[in-house]
Amino acid sequence: MCVECRFDFEPGRDAGRLVESFGRSVHVLFDSVPRVLLMERPEPGVWSVLEYAAHTAGAVGWYCDRVELVLARPGGQLAPKDWDLATDTAGYAHRSTQRVLADAHAAGERFARLRRGLNGSALARCGVGSDGSCRSVEQLVARAVHEVVHHEQDIRKGLTR
Repeated sequence: MCVECRFDFEPGRDAGRLVESFGRSVHVLFDSVPRVLLMERPEPGVWSVLEYAAHTAGAVGWYCDRVELVLARPGGQLAPKDWDLATDTAGYAHRSTQRVLADAHAAGERFARLRRGLNGSALARCGVGSDGSCRSVEQLVARAVHEVVHHEQDIRKGLTR
């Protein structure tokens, strides 16, 4: 369980639908919020709500890539990612709100399509994490869902400042 957001993955949960709804949720949350407020970092080292939404879309896509890699090459090496660096180099803070919303929607749809195609044997396939441990498709799915649950809370919190 995540101590910050209280997320605890349930294998039977409809992960595809939950992640797919992220784009719609962010669209509703961002509606009528001035862009300047979406871009504002509350303090140094804490992302803006726009950066959280862009990061979440990117992370969901990254987890889709990882699942596809494991399905294509069970036992394949899964490279880590520095998300703070990725947020800066990808320019999340400078993306248009429309692009962030479109990316969130597209990532959610991609994840839902991918998840619908996974059965028990596919969920059990493993790749090798950067620490050498097995990362099953089911664990990768759970981590993608956690990204959405956790960062949607960050976004909501950021919008209530």
